[in-house]
Amino acid sequence: MCCLCAWLTLVSTAHAQTPCTTPTPQTNPPTYTCPTGSARTLLFDWTETAQPGDVFRLFVNGAQVGADMPARTASGISVQFGAALTPGTYAVAVSVVRTAAAIPEAKSAPVSLVIVAPPPPNPTPPGNLRVVEVIMRGLDSAGNVLFEHKTSMTAAVAP
Repeated sequence: MCCLCAWLTLVSTAHAQTPCTTPTPQTNPPTYTCPTGSARTLLFDWTETAQPGDVFRLFVNGAQVGADMPARTASGISVQFGAALTPGTYAVAVSVVRTAAAIPEAKSAPVSLVIVAPPPPNPTPPGNLRVVEVIMRGLDSAGNVLFEHKTSMTAAVAP
């Protein structure tokens, strides 16, 4: 059996979250950075002929994630995983298993997945407050301040 011919791409499947960054060609292994809290989709190609009984396996940090998937020849094969991954760095790889072959399992080169906690959102400023300050000054005819009185008040404004 030939080595696994795959390229791995990670995509964020959450619409409200920031998507994963795409690695530059200089990154080795390719490194993707994604925010926490959303499922990831792993995309890969399998160009060899799939035989009955062949299966794909997904590995994160060397441990299999999910069940075996029947192998098929196709481009853009997708597997969802990783919604509960905590912040950290993970090695993600896919393998094909053909139990009757001389080499029963061939694993792709891993890609790095860096999960980061998104920064907290900026606080929303209050929109229903009004601050009023009243300053009264008593001046003499020469413009000198005789007295000054300040009053401040915060009042809620109806939305």
